[in-house]
Amino acid sequence: GKKIKMIRLIKLIYLALLVPIMANAGDTETDIQQQVSDYVLSQIQAEPSDKVEAIANTVDQRLNLVPCQQPLVLNIKGSGEIRRNTTVDVTCPDTPGWHLFVPVKIRIQKPVVAAATPIAKGTVLSADNLTVTYIDSFLLNGDMTTDMAILIGARSKRELKTNQPIRQDQICVVCRDDTVEIIAEKGGMQIKTSGRALQDGSLHDTIRVQNIRSQRIISAVVSAVGQVKVEM
Repeated sequence: GKKIKMIRLIKLIYLALLVPIMANAGDTETDIQQQVSDYVLSQIQAEPSDKVEAIANTVDQRLNLVPCQQPLVLNIKGSGEIRRNTTVDVTCPDTPGWHLFVPVKIRIQKPVVAAATPIAKGTVLSADNLTVTYIDSFLLNGDMTTDMAILIGARSKRELKTNQPIRQDQICVVCRDDTVEIIAEKGGMQIKTSGRALQDGSLHDTIRVQNIRSQRIISAVVSAVGQVKVEM
């Protein structure tokens, strides 16, 4: 009888020990998922103004992974380059340990200037009809801008929808027939005169401008709203 009672007691102790292990199993998978997300975020090079997310796949709790007694070893699979879909190699260096791959979805959103309201063709852009919105970095186009100040005073060349990012080919910073300030630079010196734009131009575009005083037609680079620059 004592032997049977002892066996039952041992079984009860064994079952009692199993409970916290099984309870911790779910926590283990959640912790792995969090560590993987944090690791990938630490590897992403982004601007402070960017919105960055790294969403790791849920680790299957049916794996019943034993909590790792040592720090997990995490590595980006492949070349180590962070892509939209990245896989992390996770290793528990215990003996015995375990090993698995965790897919991670990366989302980086960048701020760009966009229309705050519907903007009609020919509308002058201002702080009232502009806003900053976020778009996926993979959709970012080189002629979008994060600086609202450089667009104020420009005019739309087409209709723009609310929250539509504004691109340089949709506006003219200097528009045809605008009176512009021509700045001629040489050796740190500047000469300013007035001119008339003979064509539309966005920032850094080279356009033809007529010097009002001399009537001479020159090529100049659009440098700001109502301003062009030329090197002497």
